[in-house]
Amino acid sequence: MLTDTIGFRAATPDDAALVRAIFDDAKRSEFPGIDGPALDQLLDLQFRAASAERASRHPGAVTSLVLLDSEVVGSITADHTGRDAHLVDLSILSQHRGGGLGSRALSWLAASADRVTLTVWALNDGAIRLYRRHGFTTVSEQGGYLAMSTEAAR
Repeated sequence: MLTDTIGFRAATPDDAALVRAIFDDAKRSEFPGIDGPALDQLLDLQFRAASAERASRHPGAVTSLVLLDSEVVGSITADHTGRDAHLVDLSILSQHRGGGLGSRALSWLAASADRVTLTVWALNDGAIRLYRRHGFTTVSEQGGYLAMSTEAAR
């Protein structure tokens, strides 16, 4: 998969259904044993809460779609302040995980900033391993979340 063409493009309002589908795919595994209408309602509540928090905490954040050979396979949302970037969200569709796309998306973001910060759930071992491979270190821990930072490679 690493030899495939990866690209990025800014999400537009016309991409709202795609962004929502990526969110649902990323969150679905967090609720084992729940399915059907109950899961749909829970995902809807989660999406609305995440969207409201993002708008409040990161009003300047921009979402880009991750493309693999022109197919949308994920999204990355970042908030740039000067030469720094805060990774708000990185989601790769489940059927495309494990092939290096998350790493390539992080590298793409790092190339645009001197420093990248993020916050991740402390029990999200897979994401933490990915971030550490990219040079992120834990800055603090609060309320079950890790604040991580790196000096981005230039």
